[in-house]
Amino acid sequence: MSDLTSINYQKFTPSEPLRVYVQAIWLARKFENTQALPFEILSDCGASVIFNFSDSLHLARSSERAVVDHNGTVIGPSKDLLKMTFNGPVNALGIHFLASGGHVFFSQAMDSLANRFVNNNNNIFLGSSKLSEQLLSLTVNDNAQALINIVESHLMNELKQYENQAQKRLRHLIKLIETDPSFSLQELANMLKVSTREVQRIFKQFVGVAPNTFLRVNKINQLKNKIANNEFSTLTQLAIDSGYFDQAHFIREFKLFMQTTPKQYQKRKQL
Repeated sequence: MSDLTSINYQKFTPSEPLRVYVQAIWLARKFENTQALPFEILSDCGASVIFNFSDSLHLARSSERAVVDHNGTVIGPSKDLLKMTFNGPVNALGIHFLASGGHVFFSQAMDSLANRFVNNNNNIFLGSSKLSEQLLSLTVNDNAQALINIVESHLMNELKQYENQAQKRLRHLIKLIETDPSFSLQELANMLKVSTREVQRIFKQFVGVAPNTFLRVNKINQLKNKIANNEFSTLTQLAIDSGYFDQAHFIREFKLFMQTTPKQYQKRKQL
């Protein structure tokens, strides 16, 4: 797999209040590239939209495939590993949403986008045709901040039109899960003082994946970071401390989401 430095990847934390909804805005720009550069990205169940202003950018996830152009491609929420391959000159921009925030900016419910790549010709990402035109006019200039300003201005205009009680509940749910991914669905419902069915409804409408799937993915994300940062004694102890019945269960779960075992991932990070 390629390293992000090979495409001059830049990640920007959005301004307030966008950071409640948007995890990051990123740029990748290497006009002189002539190689095929593949990347693998672990899901966090958040949706994304990517605009490609250069040569070939291919996406693959499970059985889905897509080619990204300047109109953009919506990447719906999923538990599966995303594979992204740049061929030739690189000039792309992406917006990655928090699991609790993406629904604000799309014209379709998140469950209808789940596990899909959707060409953005029909403006599923709200107002994106105008945004694409603005970005296209600036991509020849090496001015990252101008691009970020355009994206943030677009997102702020859409955000002004949206706020409701379900969003506040969802943010609370996500915060609880990020604090402790071992919470059960019933415990989350009890803390929010709603039924488990309401928790499932909120996730289905606004995240696009089931709450149990989100809990599992979030747990693997935390364990992946611990392995990468060597914050454990042994993998067996890490499995036990993380609430898995045994190491075999931990390995199966890790491999399901990462397509590699914990030990293989540890070795990769030690290279």
